[in-house]
Amino acid sequence: MFLKASLLPTRCSARYLVSSSLKALALQEALQSRTYHQSMPDQRQKASKQPQYIALVALLFDPAGPEDENRIKAIQELREGHDKAANRWAPHVTIVPPFDVRYEEGLVEDELPISEQTAGTDSSSVRRTSRTYTSLDLRASSPETEPYRLPEDIRAAYPPGLKAALGTFEEHIEKAVSSIPPSQVLLDEVGFFPLRAYHTIHLRPALNGPAEPLHRLWSAVSSSLDSSAIQMKLPAKRARGPQSFKPHLTLGQSATGQEKGSIMNRAKAIVETQPLSCKVERFQLLFKNKSQSGPYLVWREFSLKKAEAVNS
Repeated sequence: MFLKASLLPTRCSARYLVSSSLKALALQEALQSRTYHQSMPDQRQKASKQPQYIALVALLFDPAGPEDENRIKAIQELREGHDKAANRWAPHVTIVPPFDVRYEEGLVEDELPISEQTAGTDSSSVRRTSRTYTSLDLRASSPETEPYRLPEDIRAAYPPGLKAALGTFEEHIEKAVSSIPPSQVLLDEVGFFPLRAYHTIHLRPALNGPAEPLHRLWSAVSSSLDSSAIQMKLPAKRARGPQSFKPHLTLGQSATGQEKGSIMNRAKAIVETQPLSCKVERFQLLFKNKSQSGPYLVWREFSLKKAEAVNS
């Protein structure tokens, strides 16, 4: 029996279920409209004829088993109350942090042939099978489901230079991970990052435990993007070396010590009997218009199962 890819609700508590479903439906309808994608640039960007985009690579959480699916619901309830990014992100581990996508301006929409300017602007011309996935979506994966790729009719709404840049990233990433097999990682320790105005509380692999699958993935993907011919502006604080990568799943932010303690205690209660286990089988290249505050779009999903098949 084939398992179909599906969207799992990221608002898991009963009080959010109805409103979240309506919001998700409205967001999905908007994202599937080509008009939405063609209207992404703001007025400043229209004047410069060059929309600015950012991209990142992340591992959207994929529960390793039924018990992990139940625990992730509790994690989501915790994030709903404390994580400022809960309305833009499903639980995830960032592999490569956001970076500017630099691309040659080339053709802009006003210079495109009329047939290309108008193609797909009518909602009826967008295939009903087209579907967008965002950073809000937890995807149920199985060996039968093909890795997701943003449909061509949606990609066509974006600048040619951007498509070329992201396409180059695709090629470099796919080649870099071709020998990495799928695996799992345990998130069994609660920690925090002290920042200037608040603390960020997170789940992470135990400091003395095995986090090799994530480090291996980070090393391959990060190196492949650094060697890309496309100009990028990576964050200056992104130091080189294995110590610079600290894989974690963000739970929330706290402005006081009392709030930090409360979040950490709730998180510890979730994983104290059994760690949260995540599949490291698929990861995503995501992007969005820099002027937009909403979720990222998944441009391409990569499967490590292909590497396993090649190496077996």
